[in-house]
Amino acid sequence: MKVTVDFSIFTKSGGAFANADGTLELDVLPQIGDTISFAFPKEAGLTRVPGFAGMLRVRDRVLDAGGASGISLALDDLVMPTVGEADSVAEYLEKGFGLAVNKY
Repeated sequence: MKVTVDFSIFTKSGGAFANADGTLELDVLPQIGDTISFAFPKEAGLTRVPGFAGMLRVRDRVLDAGGASGISLALDDLVMPTVGEADSVAEYLEKGFGLAVNKY
């Protein structure tokens, strides 16, 4: 099942860093409170970034009242220790999961 995800990336040292969004293919439709794992990227050789546990919780589900079949998931914000680590996790999410990361 294809779902659209959206979440913000912050840094402890610098505040707002980026917004990440895109489409994921999942076996089931996640419910609020479920956790989505980003531990196993599609691209071989990518390693997880220190400071990112690889898990994000589903904070909200958005259903389209206009009848479109898409479902959007709002995920918890991701807070990285530094700007450098936020930059690394942005690259990890782009290359490993096809997400678009729009830096501020």
